[in-house]
Amino acid sequence: MAQIHLNSKNDYYTLKKICKAKKWLPYWKALNKNRERFFDIGEFPLDECYKDDTHYYEAFQSTNKDTGEPITIYHMYELRTDYMHPFFRYHFTQEEIDKSIEEGENLLAQGK
Repeated sequence: MAQIHLNSKNDYYTLKKICKAKKWLPYWKALNKNRERFFDIGEFPLDECYKDDTHYYEAFQSTNKDTGEPITIYHMYELRTDYMHPFFRYHFTQEEIDKSIEEGENLLAQGK
């Protein structure tokens, strides 16, 4: 089955209007997922790097531009809200998503 690309809030509502719940419900449920992601916040010395629930770091091998020697650089990543997620880009509210998900689950329970 082909993936549908929904490019606006209207696309979500149109899909909901013309398709059965089995088809549109996963797209609405996806609006509740992955609203946060890890962003690279820059290069840090190892002694300033740490890992916790909202941070981690990775080591990368590189070459010193002056000496040509191999070096290790460390990049920190921080968990932040991803404002490019469709929930934010298309200006959904949590209430309308919850209402549509509930509606879809009720339709599926009724066999529709």
